Amino acid sequence: MKKLSLVALIIGAILIGNTTQASVQEAEVDLSKINLDKFKVKFINKFCGSNKESLSCKKNWKNFSELVASIKLDPRVKNINIAAFMMTTASVETACVNFAPAVEGCGKLDPEKMEREQLLLPKEKRGAKYWIKDDNTKNAYYGRGWVQFTWKENYQKAAEILKKDFVKNPDLALEPKNAYEILYLALTEGWLEYYRGPTPSVALKTKIKIVDFIDETGGFDYLQARAIINANCVVDCKRLVNGKKVWKTDIMREIKDGNYLPYPKHLDGLERMHYFPFFVSTIRESIEN
Repeated sequence: MKKLSLVALIIGAILIGNTTQASVQEAEVDLSKINLDKFKVKFINKFCGSNKESLSCKKNWKNFSELVASIKLDPRVKNINIAAFMMTTASVETACVNFAPAVEGCGKLDPEKMEREQLLLPKEKRGAKYWIKDDNTKNAYYGRGWVQFTWKENYQKAAEILKKDFVKNPDLALEPKNAYEILYLALTEGWLEYYRGPTPSVALKTKIKIVDFIDETGGFDYLQARAIINANCVVDCKRLVNGKKVWKTDIMREIKDGNYLPYPKHLDGLERMHYFPFFVSTIRESIEN
């Protein structure tokens, strides 16, 4: 189980504040009016630093601009918070490469080596079994894309809905058009994660969707929404009471009707959610009046 670094904890503590601070009040906007040239200036200043004219900077923008252009042209995306969260998720997963849809681990992990390491472990300790090739298809369904899409059943779901054979050729998830659709549907339809039950022994099938974190006033709890991507605790969230495992109440909280999630500061990847306010302001400042 991963542990948060001291820096991550400090950033998480600053970000989480309280529910009001973690929510961003934004109305629906016409995202088709995003000016890509204006957006580009903000993006390059944020992610390229002093290397604005470098080939790597140009490549970063070229790759990310495909995502921005897709959002701009997608009539389903009307809420600035959803658009910003899509951009944030893609950045969290791929900024370490070049912002293109990527293989898990910033594209630096060797799938064959990862499979060998998993096979050396006892079956009950294989935490990343998706690196192991499927007996029938001979493919491994590790994370790919702008949202790190994993597990064969998810590739099957994408194949059924998008009418492309991701099971036979999982690398199709790396193509920008496919990566975009998977990112959008994973967030809006809850393809990736489920709420935790009232105790660690209760498994729920309640999908975590982005709409769950938008309130009636339009506020968006973007920190808690990180659970859409990964709802695991980064610390030990369980304790023993009379020989039974229960949640630690300072780490896990009930979101709604017996559905539990870790408090935001205990979610994996929280330290990188600072991208979200940046993308909200960048979108807003890039929209043509």
